[in-house]
Amino acid sequence: MAETPETSHVVGGADTHKDLHVAAVVDQYDRVLGIESFPTTRHGYRLMLTWMRSFGDLQRVGIECSGSYDAGLLRYSQTAGVEGSQFTSTDFTDVLRDAKVKISMDGRGRWIDNRMIERLWRSLKYECIYLNAFETGSEARNGIGNWITYYNERRPHSSHGIMTPDEAYDRRSPDLKVAA
Repeated sequence: MAETPETSHVVGGADTHKDLHVAAVVDQYDRVLGIESFPTTRHGYRLMLTWMRSFGDLQRVGIECSGSYDAGLLRYSQTAGVEGSQFTSTDFTDVLRDAKVKISMDGRGRWIDNRMIERLWRSLKYECIYLNAFETGSEARNGIGNWITYYNERRPHSSHGIMTPDEAYDRRSPDLKVAA
């Protein structure tokens, strides 16, 4: 789904793992614009940022820490001029500090640092992934794809006065509060 000029500000997020990172992009209306996976290499990081930027003006990348797997992605995104921040425990922030990685959080490591993308990851995990026993990658891709359609088109969001992200986008006005 290509971005239009009036909704060009986007936020990316990455759920990090040993061999791949799963990335998502949302706009200011909480619409999921895409989810894709990338290898945990410098080339994979470059592909991920290029993919995220294809949806619009990339404001920041929220990185969910799951060990030391995301230090490289955070460092790469910072050198590429993208603000990267994570939601994590103090154990992991100590690893980042030791590696001299600049940590962009409010100092508390709270969800609010990346609320849009964190809201997406939490919803995706609890409403789709944990409830389904996907046995293959293609099953997971189809199931998550169906859930994203539901998330954008049929799932009401309290931050939009219980409209769906698509309804909020379609009815945008100067008075409509965007979710951020």
